[in-house]
Amino acid sequence: RIWRKDYIYTVGIRRNILSNLKAWEALRGSCDQTVSNGSFLLSSHSHPLQRITERLHLCSDPPSIYFPPQIDPPIRFEHLHPASRKEVSSKSIRSCILPLLECARLYSLYNSENIALDCSLLELLPHLYEDISIEFTQLVHCKPSSSQRNSDEPSSCSSPARITFKVKESQICEGVRSQVDRNLNDRDRLINSVLHEAPREACAASVSLENIIKSLIVDKKNINHRSKVCETALVLLNSLVDMFSEDTISQYPPTKKLVNSCVETLGQEFVVGIESQLLPLLLKMMERPQLVGILAPLLSPSTVSNGAFLQGYDVVIRHLPNMDENVAFVLLSKFDIGHWLTQDNPPDVERVHLVHLIIDGLSSSNTMKDNEPTVIAGLLQRHLRTLLVNNVPELFLKVIEFLLKASGDHCLQTFVWFDVLDAIISLDNGQVKSQLPVLRSDISPEHLAVILKEFATRQRILTFDQVKNVANFIGDYFHDERLHFGLHGLYPKYRSHIKAIQVLLELLGHLLIAASNGREMGAFTSSSFVGYLWPSLCNMFGPWLLPYWEDQLKEEGAHWILELMDGHPPLTPWIPSDSTYAFTIALSFSRCIFFLMDTFPGHSNILSPVWEMYFSSIAQTGVGCHILEIIHDAFSSLPWNQFWPTLQNLKNMVDVMETAPTECHLFIFHITTQIRWKEWVGSVAPSNSLCAEALSSLLKLILLLSSDFSLKKVNHSDLHPLLRDAKAFPWHNLRASDYALLIDLFINHTKPEMVLGWSASNKTEDLSLLLLLQWIAGVNDPQQEEGLPPRCLLFFCAIAKLLFIVLEGMVQDKTAEVKDAFAKLLKELEAAVVKGFPCRGSSKQMLEMADVIKVVLLPHLSANSLKCTEAFCEALSLKSSSVSTHVLPNTLCAKGLLYALNSSNLSQSQLHLLVESALEVSLIDEQDVFPLLDTIPKLLNFQGQQIL
Repeated sequence: RIWRKDYIYTVGIRRNILSNLKAWEALRGSCDQTVSNGSFLLSSHSHPLQRITERLHLCSDPPSIYFPPQIDPPIRFEHLHPASRKEVSSKSIRSCILPLLECARLYSLYNSENIALDCSLLELLPHLYEDISIEFTQLVHCKPSSSQRNSDEPSSCSSPARITFKVKESQICEGVRSQVDRNLNDRDRLINSVLHEAPREACAASVSLENIIKSLIVDKKNINHRSKVCETALVLLNSLVDMFSEDTISQYPPTKKLVNSCVETLGQEFVVGIESQLLPLLLKMMERPQLVGILAPLLSPSTVSNGAFLQGYDVVIRHLPNMDENVAFVLLSKFDIGHWLTQDNPPDVERVHLVHLIIDGLSSSNTMKDNEPTVIAGLLQRHLRTLLVNNVPELFLKVIEFLLKASGDHCLQTFVWFDVLDAIISLDNGQVKSQLPVLRSDISPEHLAVILKEFATRQRILTFDQVKNVANFIGDYFHDERLHFGLHGLYPKYRSHIKAIQVLLELLGHLLIAASNGREMGAFTSSSFVGYLWPSLCNMFGPWLLPYWEDQLKEEGAHWILELMDGHPPLTPWIPSDSTYAFTIALSFSRCIFFLMDTFPGHSNILSPVWEMYFSSIAQTGVGCHILEIIHDAFSSLPWNQFWPTLQNLKNMVDVMETAPTECHLFIFHITTQIRWKEWVGSVAPSNSLCAEALSSLLKLILLLSSDFSLKKVNHSDLHPLLRDAKAFPWHNLRASDYALLIDLFINHTKPEMVLGWSASNKTEDLSLLLLLQWIAGVNDPQQEEGLPPRCLLFFCAIAKLLFIVLEGMVQDKTAEVKDAFAKLLKELEAAVVKGFPCRGSSKQMLEMADVIKVVLLPHLSANSLKCTEAFCEALSLKSSSVSTHVLPNTLCAKGLLYALNSSNLSQSQLHLLVESALEVSLIDEQDVFPLLDTIPKLLNFQGQQIL
């Protein structure tokens, strides 16, 4: 080792050298004197060897060097008897410790003085030199220029120039220099004082301390004195620890090393593995963080019982918020969770308790620093992962429960959620598949869906019942939260954890579906889905997506929520500002439904509960537009082409179109256009009663969708494919009473002007629907039986009603279109009567036509103005030729009208116009069938009195 010159005691060394030299000189002088006084001079003629031998014999032994004896007081060593009383033991220990303390304190004083001198020197050195201004004058002679040198011109300078210079010169400040010299002298004096040997008392105390420890270790083997020895050892250990807590001991290397070695020896013998010493040791380190370095090696929680292990962990967690980060890391790292699980095999109750403690620790305030997890958080996360990896099925529910409660208290960071979920997903048949994190807060929904689907289909750790219990717990937990705190939904309270909760719900949904795949539930059927899977899925996502109505809150809801809801819309699941978060939850629910349909392909009833949930809770009056928009966007992505609705589902769809907000109509249209109605109707056709109800509801749904103004406004109404396929449905099963209601619905919801294009070739959607109703009525049915079907009569009545409505409000430019429409109506009436009564004579067909006209035309003629009658007469006169072979052209409707007028209650002016027009049309080319002399009087006799 290279020693600094300042730390060598040169004065003492020089003094020792001088004293040794003096002793040597004194010894040499004594020898010289003895030799000079001896008579050993021999003859010069003696042999040299003889002379040397004789001379040596004459020399006496050199006198011994005298060193004055050093009288030191005797050293007194302390000893302890195993059976000594506590007071005696404490006194002996104190007598060993006090000299060490005094020595260390003296060194600390010297050190403090040295630091003060160094600081003073550092303050003086910048002022050692000072700048002094100096002013002097210099005479500068004149030098001629180059031109003047070459010429004989005399110099213009009369005398040397006097120039004054001012400069600054650095000089040593004598006052500061003297202070620096005094500082250096004081420093040399202090170093000379420090470099003395250690006091004898301190050395004796050190030896006594080591001897006491050795004797305690030996006496520990004596069973009779073991308790007394342990008590004494703990007293000594506490005394040493208390002494080490002083800064003076830790600053003096000899005492620091001595105390460290003594504490380590005592701790290994009397503390390590002793259960009763765990808590005092923890508390002492937490109270005095400076003792962690010396006491941490003595901490061994893994060697104590499970109860003491948990108690110690509890103490650390409770003091964690106020603990230094370094101290907390040292203490927590001593708890080896893996060793505790494998060696002690603790029961589930103790494992759950430890999980609770860990999550409490993660909820403390010192787990985040600069928006990043601290080392303490990482250590606690590793403990929690270790517990989960060793016992996932039993701890899964409890871990989720503790995390939810901590999240509700706003004291848990989001990274804890993702770490727990990542630990579960990383398992592969009980083994950790990957050490790298799989789940992150910024993971994309597509990537998340792939990961969850792969894990759910691979894992064999969690059973269906275990997953279902967790799902039901989460659903009940959030349901209670919603009832008591969710005035504006759950999103304001759990806003910082929405992403983690979304991943949790989606994970449980996938696990629930995959676990039911034939392993626990047997064959997947409709009843198993509705009875097992759907309630759990709905309970999990319901509190986040569904409005709560007042009847749901009367029994369980908080009173303050009920008071605010009195007479108001339902309890909204979220406010507009939380729509983004709600959309993520809704998409997770949709992905679970997708996974369910992928897991169990071919089951057409899977979407039926989804529709029932939508109808019962969402498609209701009072639900906000911001809720409907999110639900519709999420649910529209579902494969509704696989939806196989029940009859009740179909009726509910009609109810939504009739009562729900207009925002729901577009969603109903989206579903309706994707359902395979042709196959669906074919499945219900064998049952006539069921088919009649189904067809009635389906036709009503089509009518409502076609006439919906909101769909037309956004150009989303495109029912042509459905209307085209609907002609193949078995409409003969439709009851006439249902058709009458539907045709009235059509009249009330359609624009009357639509009927003007009845005969046009370019068919709009309204006209396509009109033609479908005509087809359903059997107007163009080639297999029509004898007689006029009631539905056919209802259809003609509807057309007549629409035409007369148009006539009432007709404008001039619509005259031609109205006449064409009436011509079409009269033509279809003739065709239907002729087709319905083909075997009867012309007179019988006229009578049947008269009956039809009484039902179809006369009620509207009598109810409308003379203007409508005039327009009808013009249309009758311009009627096109008939297709009948039994009656001459353009006569059957006119003759039927004349027969029908016999029992009408029209006004005289209306009768005049109608009879005149009907006679004109009836008498055209009628000579071969009806002689004029026989026909005209009969026709005039019906209402002759009124016409005259």
